[in-house]
Amino acid sequence: FIPEDPSEKQPVLIRARDQSILGLAGIWDRHKGTEGQTEETFAILTVPATPTLQSVHPRMPLVLNPQHWALWWHPHAQRKHLEPCLQPAVTLWESFPVTPKVNSPRFDEPEAILPWDGTPPA
Repeated sequence: FIPEDPSEKQPVLIRARDQSILGLAGIWDRHKGTEGQTEETFAILTVPATPTLQSVHPRMPLVLNPQHWALWWHPHAQRKHLEPCLQPAVTLWESFPVTPKVNSPRFDEPEAILPWDGTPPA
């Protein structure tokens, strides 16, 4: 689906085809800011998108294999032990357009995760 107005972005739901929970690889740090205050930062690691998702975006979050979750989240894991975790999980994806109403933070309805046929929202 391509919106008529090119400035509009079409929301797309992307999930594992079996709708399983995904563990994403991220990095977190706590440090002192320039004025001495404690700051916490977080970033999700990304990798090139799988062929299924390339039409939506060229990159995607690094999805961890479930057997790597405990190691990745262990607070004292050493970098050399984490390297095997950097191989993305093989996940069968599905993606489809959803209603543009999901762009509103007030919209919290079950139809948010249903395929959308392009009918203008009411």
